[in-house]
Amino acid sequence: QTKIAMITEDKVTEIFCMADDFCKFFDAMVAKYTLKPTGKRKYHRDSTMSKA
Repeated sequence: QTKIAMITEDKVTEIFCMADDFCKFFDAMVAKYTLKPTGKRKYHRDSTMSKA
């Protein structure tokens, strides 16, 4: 016996709304907890040519 799942337009809309709510929450958390650049990058060595 074959079972056919009927997905109504309302159910599809509900799934998209849930996904949209998650994406909004996720974007807010990424923006809040992502490390931001602190300014100019600093390198550990002086900028000189090698003696080789």
